[in-house]
Formats: sequence, C-alpha cells, structure tokens
Amino acid sequence: MTDTIKITFDDAAAQATFERLMRFGRDARPMFLELSKHLTESTQRRFKTSTDPDDVPWVDLKRGKRKPLVDSGTLRNQIYPRHGADFAEVVATAKYARFHQEGTEPFVILPKKGKALAFPGRDGGTVFSKKVNPPGLPKRAFIGLSNDDKQAIERIAKAYLDPD
Repeated sequence: MTDTIKITFDDAAAQATFERLMRFGRDARPMFLELSKHLTESTQRRFKTSTDPDDVPWVDLKRGKRKPLVDSGTLRNQIYPRHGADFAEVVATAKYARFHQEGTEPFVILPKKGKALAFPGRDGGTVFSKKVNPPGLPKRAFIGLSNDDKQAIERIAKAYLDPD
C-alpha cells in the first residue's frame, strides 16, 4: 500500500455543473477522463516551472544549483490520472511524494539493527553515528488546483453539458 495525497476540489459552480450532468443521466466518465488527464498534465508542468499550484516558486535546494524535485524525474514520472463515474484524480505513487507535497518537521533517524548508522563519508570512508537529525523538508507542493485548472474544469464540464 502506498501513501496517497488527496486534495478535494470544492467549487460551488463546478459542483452545480457536475450535478446537472448527473441529473440528465449522461455518462460522466468521458468528462472525468478528460479532467484527470488535464490535471495530470498541469501537475507535471509544475516540475518544469518549479512552482506550486499558486505559481509560488519552490524553495531552492540548500546545496548545488540543481532544481528541486526534478533531478532523477522519478517523482514526476510517477504521477498518473485516475477517473470513474463521479471523480477525477491525480495520483502520485512515489513513496516520498507526500513529504515533498506537505513538507516535514525536523526528525531523528535511529539505527534499526545494531548500535549505529553507517553511511559513506566525503573522503570515501565510512561514517558511523548513533543517530542523525535531518532538518526536515520544506513544502514543495506540486498537486493542487491552479486558477487555470479551475477554469479548465468549468470549461470541460460545460462542454460535456452543452456539446453543441
């Protein structure tokens, strides 16, 4: 089982449009498929701009000049659309996605086996420690609804409601 990030979109106008669609007995799956694809593409574009859904730049890395969350591409490549009869979702399956989305407080790492942690040192040797105190991760939200996304949801829903 993987951790999931769930963000609920609560917009009265869009909700009213969805409810009208359901009342008319139309199959909403194609609409939710289109919505999930749009939202996934929008989410993946944020990795190019290094910004959150509100266009706020992600906190820079403390060391180096690399861009946060894009070094290996793993997180970006593990974002998928999901949809059903009454929902559209963007799913991030990387185990560490939630930590970047929400940020973390400082924490302590203790050895699971043995008396010490061991990891490579800067000079090629091995460093041993009874515990490590990482400072935590700053929040770098990538899933969420931008104003453009909200307008697209409205536009897509209305197109399915009034196809002419």
